[in-house]
Amino acid sequence: MTLGDPASERMQSIALVKPLSDVSQVEIFPIAKDGLRVYRGPEFIERHVTVRRGDTFEDLLQLYDIERSEALVWHAGTRATFDLAKLRPGRSLTVFFERESGRVAALEYRIDAMNVLVAERGVNREIRARVARIPSSTDFRVIVGTLETNMAADCAAAGIPARITAELADIYGWIIDFDRMKRGDSFRVVYEVAIGEDGNVVQTGRILAAAIETDGERHTAVLHTAPDGTPGYYDLDGHPLDRGILRSPLEYTRVSSDFSRSRFHPILARNRAHQGVDLAAPHGTPVRAMADGKVTFAGWFGQLGRTVRIEHANGSYESVYGHFSRIASSVEEGRKVRKGEIIGYVGRTGLATGPHLHLELLVDGEHVDPMDLLRPGRRPKLRIAPETVPLEGRQLLLVSALQSVDGDGPVRLTRLSVPFGTGARPQIQ
Repeated sequence: MTLGDPASERMQSIALVKPLSDVSQVEIFPIAKDGLRVYRGPEFIERHVTVRRGDTFEDLLQLYDIERSEALVWHAGTRATFDLAKLRPGRSLTVFFERESGRVAALEYRIDAMNVLVAERGVNREIRARVARIPSSTDFRVIVGTLETNMAADCAAAGIPARITAELADIYGWIIDFDRMKRGDSFRVVYEVAIGEDGNVVQTGRILAAAIETDGERHTAVLHTAPDGTPGYYDLDGHPLDRGILRSPLEYTRVSSDFSRSRFHPILARNRAHQGVDLAAPHGTPVRAMADGKVTFAGWFGQLGRTVRIEHANGSYESVYGHFSRIASSVEEGRKVRKGEIIGYVGRTGLATGPHLHLELLVDGEHVDPMDLLRPGRRPKLRIAPETVPLEGRQLLLVSALQSVDGDGPVRLTRLSVPFGTGARPQIQ
């Protein structure tokens, strides 16, 4: 199918009128003067999760180590406005945490195409809830250009939302090392936004499609949401870009000690094998499960202190996390965990000279170097990603529109315009 032919024009009416994603991961959401915009600042942490079939509200908060009793308080406090027992697959829940205390401060749940449940704690700690109406008009934004310095700096200078840049890095994490992208590399990204009555963007949705050219190769990613509500990104052949495992259990970190067959231990003062890597991070930093799996151990484990061990992919590989200051309250032996779920917090229990996470990976029972196995471009046998999916015509149309955009020039943020019924090629404005 090519742009401009009758089939393409029919597909435009489907693809570009109906939203391709649940526009719900909010960058700016000015509901009212007392609205939730105050929660989008440095003193709060904003988290998003997509509802999957079978999820309950309590299950979703448990991913962030929120005890069931706290979840029930929020559930009860919002029931008169909207019953959170009626969650639907594919919708998203946004939770705002107080950075210092870690307590839930507010939440948003996308009820339908027009309404969002908004809940927050009042001055007396009571739960206040309301339904906010959101714009039904959607539009497309395009990031396009050639790097002058690096991805982070060029995108920041162009005014691109930081969350979109971070999401792009997650999408391509297994293929491209963004730290090694250089001047002359180019990329194109299209994502969906909601437009207010004044014509301004009031909500930022997910990335719908992207194409990055580096080292002479083009890598394309397309959003596809499974029937159970699980989103994922795929190449043009429908192969998943996700490997089913995070490249790091910490969002921000540095390697303070490498994997080694013989390393001098600073406390024991002798050489011995270091069968994992140490990831330095501040005390209390949340640690995420690297993949879906089942907890096989959670407790004190000798020199590793407070430790969690998780079995993945029916036992084909395991991950081990040591020196926790605290293990998440919901983590116990035999329980299933989800990729990205908080399982504990960085500490220095056991034999540790300072706060850090000790991470081990075992494949078929043998220790391997996590940094070697999880580096970009590597295709490890840990792949447990979704099966290949057929891409729909509207997704392919969007990719075609994106690829037709001129990528020369500095990185810039603009609007994607596709004239209807004219046979014209997509343009940026």
